[in-house]
Amino acid sequence: MKSHREVINKWGSPLVLATDIGMGEKPNPVYKWRKSGRIPPHRWLAVSEAARKRGWQDITVELLDFLDSQARADPC
Repeated sequence: MKSHREVINKWGSPLVLATDIGMGEKPNPVYKWRKSGRIPPHRWLAVSEAARKRGWQDITVELLDFLDSQARADPC
């Protein structure tokens, strides 16, 4: 994975991710995350736990932190 957008896209739809992290009734923020290419840090644990439940061991809080730091270092 090279970006938070790729992480979100792994779910196939922001709505599916929103449902997995308990935001299914209000998925709009997840659509905004995809558009901005950034998952807010306070949601990283929920995203990594949802990924683990789907068997995706590669999506961790550490990965999300790394991708965030990379994006901030190179905003282009």
